[in-house]
Amino acid sequence: TEPEKLLQEKINQVMQFTSVTSDDAMVALHDCDNDVNAAIDLLLEGDDQGKWQESTKKKKKPVTGKV
Repeated sequence: TEPEKLLQEKINQVMQFTSVTSDDAMVALHDCDNDVNAAIDLLLEGDDQGKWQESTKKKKKPVTGKV
């Protein structure tokens, strides 16, 4: 269908400019409301906003009375 062709064109444009996978291009386009320029900017700026990541706090070592 026409909307699918248009979306695939946008995905290809994003992939061409940023060298990302089609999945990454699709996610960036989704995050940017299918705005190709905004998706390219998002990927080039390295924004990890949409990526899963684990975060842990470093545990502080207990302070002992020994010097």
